[in-house]
Amino acid sequence: MSEKEKKKGSLSRADVAGELQAAAADLARGQVRIGRHAVAVGEPVSLKVKHKLKGDMADHALAVKMPVTGKPAAPEGPSPAAALPSGRMPPRSQTETGYGGRKLKREIGRLWKSVSKLIEAGEMPERAETEGLLKRCEEFNLFADGEWQAAWAGCTLAVRKCFVNAATSDWPAAKAGVALVNRMIRECHGKYK
Repeated sequence: MSEKEKKKGSLSRADVAGELQAAAADLARGQVRIGRHAVAVGEPVSLKVKHKLKGDMADHALAVKMPVTGKPAAPEGPSPAAALPSGRMPPRSQTETGYGGRKLKREIGRLWKSVSKLIEAGEMPERAETEGLLKRCEEFNLFADGEWQAAWAGCTLAVRKCFVNAATSDWPAAKAGVALVNRMIRECHGKYK
Protein backbone atom coordinates (compact mmCIF):
# COMPACT_ATOMS: atom_id res chain seq x y z
CA MET A 1 0.00 0.00 0.00
CA SER A 2 1.14 3.59 -0.15
CA GLU A 3 3.83 4.99 2.06
CA LYS A 4 1.30 7.31 3.70
CA GLU A 5 -2.22 6.24 2.81
CA LYS A 6 -4.91 7.84 4.91
CA LYS A 7 -8.56 6.91 5.01
CA LYS A 8 -10.65 9.97 5.81
CA GLY A 9 -14.23 10.25 6.83
CA SER A 10 -16.33 9.50 9.85
CA LEU A 11 -17.37 5.89 10.25
CA SER A 12 -18.97 3.93 13.05
CA ARG A 13 -16.77 1.70 15.22
CA ALA A 14 -18.43 -1.33 13.59
CA ASP A 15 -17.57 -0.06 10.09
CA VAL A 16 -13.94 0.53 11.06
CA ALA A 17 -13.75 -2.92 12.65
CA GLY A 18 -15.22 -4.43 9.47
CA GLU A 19 -12.68 -2.62 7.32
CA LEU A 20 -9.83 -3.86 9.53
CA GLN A 21 -11.21 -7.41 9.43
CA ALA A 22 -11.40 -7.30 5.62
CA ALA A 23 -7.81 -6.04 5.41
CA ALA A 24 -6.69 -8.77 7.83
CA ALA A 25 -8.48 -11.44 5.77
CA ASP A 26 -6.79 -10.21 2.58
CA LEU A 27 -3.40 -10.18 4.31
CA ALA A 28 -3.93 -13.74 5.58
CA ARG A 29 -4.57 -14.76 1.93
CA GLY A 30 -1.26 -13.14 0.92
CA GLN A 31 -2.63 -10.05 -0.76
CA VAL A 32 -3.45 -6.40 -0.16
CA ARG A 33 -6.06 -4.36 -2.03
CA ILE A 34 -5.25 -1.10 -3.71
CA GLY A 35 -8.53 0.21 -4.98
CA ARG A 36 -10.11 -2.64 -6.95
CA HIS A 37 -6.79 -4.39 -7.52
CA ALA A 38 -5.22 -7.16 -5.45
CA VAL A 39 -1.43 -7.27 -5.11
CA ALA A 40 0.36 -10.44 -3.92
CA VAL A 41 2.57 -9.83 -0.89
CA GLY A 42 5.09 -11.82 1.15
CA GLU A 43 5.47 -12.16 4.86
CA PRO A 44 5.14 -8.83 6.73
CA VAL A 45 8.46 -7.14 7.30
CA SER A 46 7.30 -4.81 10.00
CA LEU A 47 4.28 -3.83 12.05
CA LYS A 48 4.09 -0.48 13.79
CA VAL A 49 1.38 0.30 16.27
CA LYS A 50 1.04 3.81 17.70
CA HIS A 51 -1.34 4.87 20.45
CA LYS A 52 -1.88 8.47 21.50
CA LEU A 53 -4.30 10.15 23.81
CA LYS A 54 -4.88 13.79 22.88
CA GLY A 55 -7.29 15.47 25.24
CA ASP A 56 -10.61 13.70 24.76
CA MET A 57 -9.52 11.86 21.57
CA ALA A 58 -7.71 8.54 21.25
CA ASP A 59 -5.47 8.02 18.21
CA HIS A 60 -4.61 4.45 17.18
CA ALA A 61 -2.44 3.95 14.08
CA LEU A 62 -1.35 0.70 12.44
CA ALA A 63 1.33 0.50 9.76
CA VAL A 64 2.23 -2.78 8.08
CA LYS A 65 5.07 -2.96 5.56
CA MET A 66 5.62 -6.06 3.46
CA PRO A 67 7.34 -6.99 0.21
CA VAL A 68 5.27 -7.10 -2.96
CA THR A 69 5.77 -10.53 -4.52
CA GLY A 70 3.50 -10.38 -7.54
CA LYS A 71 2.12 -8.03 -10.11
CA PRO A 72 -1.28 -6.49 -9.47
CA ALA A 73 -4.17 -8.63 -10.62
CA ALA A 74 -6.61 -7.26 -13.16
CA PRO A 75 -9.26 -4.95 -11.73
CA GLU A 76 -12.19 -6.75 -10.27
CA GLY A 77 -15.51 -5.76 -8.87
CA PRO A 78 -15.87 -4.92 -5.21
CA SER A 79 -15.11 -7.93 -3.08
CA PRO A 80 -17.66 -8.92 -0.45
CA ALA A 81 -14.74 -9.23 1.98
CA ALA A 82 -13.87 -5.58 1.32
CA ALA A 83 -17.38 -4.33 2.12
CA LEU A 84 -18.09 -2.84 5.50
CA PRO A 85 -20.73 -4.43 7.74
CA SER A 86 -23.14 -1.78 6.49
CA GLY A 87 -22.76 -3.30 3.01
CA ARG A 88 -21.08 -0.25 1.50
CA MET A 89 -17.48 -0.08 0.36
CA PRO A 90 -14.91 1.66 2.56
CA PRO A 91 -14.09 5.28 1.69
CA ARG A 92 -11.05 5.94 -0.48
CA SER A 93 -8.73 8.82 0.21
CA GLN A 94 -8.12 11.48 -2.41
CA THR A 95 -4.42 11.09 -1.64
CA GLU A 96 -4.33 7.32 -2.09
CA THR A 97 -1.57 6.51 -4.53
CA GLY A 98 -0.72 2.97 -3.59
CA TYR A 99 2.60 1.18 -3.43
CA GLY A 100 5.10 3.12 -5.51
CA GLY A 101 2.42 5.49 -6.79
CA ARG A 102 4.09 8.72 -5.71
CA LYS A 103 7.38 7.80 -7.36
CA LEU A 104 5.55 6.77 -10.54
CA LYS A 105 3.53 10.00 -10.58
CA ARG A 106 6.71 12.09 -10.25
CA GLU A 107 8.29 10.15 -13.13
CA ILE A 108 5.18 10.73 -15.27
CA GLY A 109 5.40 14.46 -14.51
CA ARG A 110 9.09 14.56 -15.43
CA LEU A 111 8.52 12.68 -18.70
CA TRP A 112 5.51 14.83 -19.65
CA LYS A 113 7.48 18.03 -19.07
CA SER A 114 10.28 16.74 -21.30
CA VAL A 115 8.10 15.53 -24.21
CA SER A 116 5.70 18.46 -24.07
CA LYS A 117 8.59 20.95 -24.43
CA LEU A 118 9.78 19.10 -27.53
CA ILE A 119 6.29 19.08 -29.06
CA GLU A 120 5.81 22.78 -28.32
CA ALA A 121 9.11 23.36 -30.18
CA GLY A 122 7.78 21.38 -33.16
CA GLU A 123 10.02 18.36 -32.56
CA MET A 124 8.92 14.75 -32.24
CA PRO A 125 10.11 13.16 -28.99
CA GLU A 126 11.99 9.86 -29.14
CA ARG A 127 9.67 6.87 -29.50
CA ALA A 128 11.10 5.33 -26.33
CA GLU A 129 10.12 8.47 -24.39
CA THR A 130 6.55 8.57 -25.67
CA GLU A 131 6.04 4.83 -25.22
CA GLY A 132 7.60 5.00 -21.74
CA LEU A 133 5.29 7.83 -20.72
CA LEU A 134 2.18 6.04 -22.01
CA LYS A 135 3.24 2.81 -20.29
CA ARG A 136 3.68 4.63 -16.97
CA CYS A 137 0.32 6.38 -17.42
CA GLU A 138 -1.32 2.95 -17.86
CA GLU A 139 0.54 1.59 -14.82
CA PHE A 140 -0.68 4.54 -12.75
CA ASN A 141 -4.30 3.50 -13.42
CA LEU A 142 -3.73 1.02 -10.58
CA PHE A 143 -3.25 3.91 -8.17
CA ALA A 144 -5.89 6.28 -9.51
CA ASP A 145 -8.52 7.05 -6.91
CA GLY A 146 -12.13 6.40 -7.85
CA GLU A 147 -12.96 10.10 -7.54
CA TRP A 148 -10.48 11.16 -10.21
CA GLN A 149 -9.96 7.92 -12.17
CA ALA A 150 -12.12 9.13 -15.09
CA ALA A 151 -10.17 12.40 -15.26
CA TRP A 152 -6.91 10.43 -15.27
CA ALA A 153 -8.15 8.18 -18.10
CA GLY A 154 -9.26 11.22 -20.10
CA CYS A 155 -5.89 12.90 -19.62
CA THR A 156 -4.06 9.72 -20.69
CA LEU A 157 -6.20 9.59 -23.84
CA ALA A 158 -5.41 13.26 -24.57
CA VAL A 159 -1.66 12.52 -24.19
CA ARG A 160 -2.00 9.61 -26.62
CA LYS A 161 -3.85 11.82 -29.18
CA CYS A 162 -1.19 14.49 -28.77
CA PHE A 163 1.52 11.94 -29.68
CA VAL A 164 -0.46 10.72 -32.70
CA ASN A 165 -0.76 14.30 -33.97
CA ALA A 166 2.97 14.90 -33.44
CA ALA A 167 3.86 11.66 -35.23
CA THR A 168 1.85 12.78 -38.28
CA SER A 169 3.49 16.25 -38.12
CA ASP A 170 0.18 17.94 -37.34
CA TRP A 171 1.97 20.43 -35.10
CA PRO A 172 -0.96 22.83 -34.51
CA ALA A 173 -3.10 19.91 -33.22
CA ALA A 174 -0.17 18.47 -31.25
CA LYS A 175 0.53 21.84 -29.59
CA ALA A 176 -3.18 22.27 -28.85
CA GLY A 177 -3.05 18.77 -27.30
CA VAL A 178 -0.19 19.84 -25.02
CA ALA A 179 -2.20 22.88 -23.91
CA LEU A 180 -5.27 20.67 -23.32
CA VAL A 181 -3.32 18.15 -21.22
CA ASN A 182 -1.71 20.93 -19.17
CA ARG A 183 -5.15 22.48 -18.56
CA MET A 184 -6.58 19.08 -17.56
CA ILE A 185 -3.70 18.58 -15.10
CA ARG A 186 -4.24 22.01 -13.52
CA GLU A 187 -8.00 21.45 -13.22
CA CYS A 188 -7.57 17.99 -11.74
CA HIS A 189 -4.99 19.16 -9.21
CA GLY A 190 -7.16 22.13 -8.30
CA LYS A 191 -10.17 19.91 -7.75
CA TYR A 192 -8.61 16.86 -6.05
CA LYS A 193 -5.37 17.95 -4.40
